[in-house]
Amino acid sequence: IDVNSKVAGRVVQLLVKEGDTVKEGQVLAYIDKRDLVAQREQLVANIQSLQEQEEQASAQSSLNGGTVYSSLDMAQAGLKQAKTELDLAKSDYDRFSNLVASGAISQQMFDEYKTKYEAAQATYMQASSAVDKANAGLLQTGVDKANENVVDKKIDQAKAALQQLDVQLDETTIR
Repeated sequence: IDVNSKVAGRVVQLLVKEGDTVKEGQVLAYIDKRDLVAQREQLVANIQSLQEQEEQASAQSSLNGGTVYSSLDMAQAGLKQAKTELDLAKSDYDRFSNLVASGAISQQMFDEYKTKYEAAQATYMQASSAVDKANAGLLQTGVDKANENVVDKKIDQAKAALQQLDVQLDETTIR
């Protein structure tokens, strides 16, 4: 009977000689498995590293997610308030513009309302930028979640490779 192994390698221990009687399941030889053991240790370390990365990414994503939603709510409330103040300042500006044109108020008084209107415009623009920034943070949270999923897939691939390597290690014992 011919005997071969599914794993290529050097026989490090031969337990039977040609012509010996053997029983089913009896170990006949061992193939050198040092390279496979080293590969397994490397895969295990890689899996642990990926799991730590996934934990960090998940914690960061959760932390950022809560902060981003809170920031977005605050920014939207600030924008709403700035819009109300801008509308009021615009109304005052328009009214006092007509009054200064007819000479009912001084230019100085009109300039005060003009300045308030310009300040309200600037505040509104800042509040609008804050909403844009919060929305960008929300997009980043989505990217963070996608990165978590990529790391999860890498962990699954590494575990599959580890299972395959364990099968190869088992096949270094010739029965």
